[in-house]
Amino acid sequence: MTTEYETHGKLGTGKILKKENGSRTVSLHFHCGKHIEADSHLVDLQLTQCTGLKEAVNKACHALGFLPLFTLENIQGPKALVAHYKRPGKPGEGYATIVKKGIKPLRFALSRIDLTKMGATTPEEALRKTAFQTGTIRLLPTTA
Repeated sequence: MTTEYETHGKLGTGKILKKENGSRTVSLHFHCGKHIEADSHLVDLQLTQCTGLKEAVNKACHALGFLPLFTLENIQGPKALVAHYKRPGKPGEGYATIVKKGIKPLRFALSRIDLTKMGATTPEEALRKTAFQTGTIRLLPTTA
């Protein structure tokens, strides 16, 4: 692993580490003794109000004292593999990725799921249906 970026702030020290396969990991050591190590795709950039990983690490070490992360739930079904990234304590917020053999992975915000067309009451139920029954997801159009 090589260090791609490093910062030392009043609240902690942060690093972005790059693995040989190209994936990135965030490692934070806060002065209060707390340590966080997570893959870069788990960092909640929207909640930190940052546009990039470097900015989020800076903000965590210099201003926030914490780094918001998504929790990941992988749903492996016969129709698709669904990665569900959710915000702890905030149901329905986050994003998902659907992977099917021979098709480019699809990534979208949970708020875009058309629950009515999916016949589901929650985004989690719609994602499970995608993985185990349909292999497809119905999305609302994006607003530009």
